[in-house]
This record gives sequence, C-alpha cells and structure tokens, in this order.
Amino acid sequence: GCTWLLSRIHLYSRRVVGWSMKADMTAQLVTDALMMALWRRGRPQELLHHSDQGSQYTSDQFQRLMDASGVVCSMSRSGNCWDNAAMGGFFSSLKTERTARKVYRTRDEAKADVFDYIERFYNAKRRHSTIGYLSPVAFEEKAALAGLVVYEETSSGPLTETAGQIYLQPLSSGAGRHPATSGPACRLPAAPNRRSKE
Repeated sequence: GCTWLLSRIHLYSRRVVGWSMKADMTAQLVTDALMMALWRRGRPQELLHHSDQGSQYTSDQFQRLMDASGVVCSMSRSGNCWDNAAMGGFFSSLKTERTARKVYRTRDEAKADVFDYIERFYNAKRRHSTIGYLSPVAFEEKAALAGLVVYEETSSGPLTETAGQIYLQPLSSGAGRHPATSGPACRLPAAPNRRSKE
C-alpha cells in the first residue's frame, strides 16, 4: 500500500510549515496541511497559496477555509510541469535522504519517520543553497535579528504545496523497497525581503 504526504513550504525560508499524511488523497488531506500552517504561523495579513488544479484544491471545503482565512488562491495552468522546483526539491530530498532507505510496515511508522525528517532535520538542520546554506530555522532567526519581517509577524510570501506517495512494505511480503513518488507541484518566486514597519 501507500500513504499520501502533502506538505506546504514557505518559499521565503524554505521551511515546511504544514503537512499531513493520510491513506487517501482527499480534500481533508489538503485542508489539514493548510490548518497546520495557519495554526503555526497565525492568521495572515497577506498570503498567496499556490497549488495545482487538483480536485482537492478546488473543493468547497478547501476554498471555504482559504476564504475564511484571508488566503489568496493561485493555481498552475493545466499541464504546466515547470512550477515544481521548490516542492520537487523537498520530495527529492525526502526520498534520497530518508524514505528510499526505509521499509515502513505501517502508516503510523511512516508518519513518525516523516515527522522526524521534517521537524527535526529538514526544518532545523538541513542547509539550503537558496537561503545562503542555512537551515530554514536558522534563516528565519537570522532574518528576525536583522529586522526583516518573517512570516510569523506579517505572513509575507507565498506558500506552495504538493503531495507525494510514501510506499509501505506489506507485512506479509519480503519484496524490496518501493521508491516514493511525488505528484505535480507549484512554485512561485520567493518573496522579497521587507523591512518591518516602525
């Protein structure tokens, strides 16, 4: 079997701010990931959410959440595969650095390992060339010390997201590992650095 991982990255700092895992790709999956991002970062003053045109993103449930939260919806053109650099990079890192070497027997085991990768490694320690070879957490801390506005204060910058599959090893099978595959993704230019209002 497999489980779907949906993640949201804040393009300003490359930090994964929301993610969700479920057995099915549903509107609830994408809603849960956006709820996590909003809970962590607070209600945005201005926020652009970019995704593909999947039915989960066009669902009434998801669109109502964005409207109620003041989030502007942006979607890729149909068949546009060039929007996926940031999310494609995240899923590539997840696969090569973690899931390709693992055999998950249960969805709970996969979810715990993905949590460890995102929250304890990717956000806190993994360096990114696009943000000066700092981790997302270190980049945000450095920006805050420099007096630049970070997402927590004004929600500057877009979120981008995609979903990918993480394959589970059947309990009764001795077959080899299956690579995780990532779905279509979207990318927007990183938000410019803005000075905080005095």
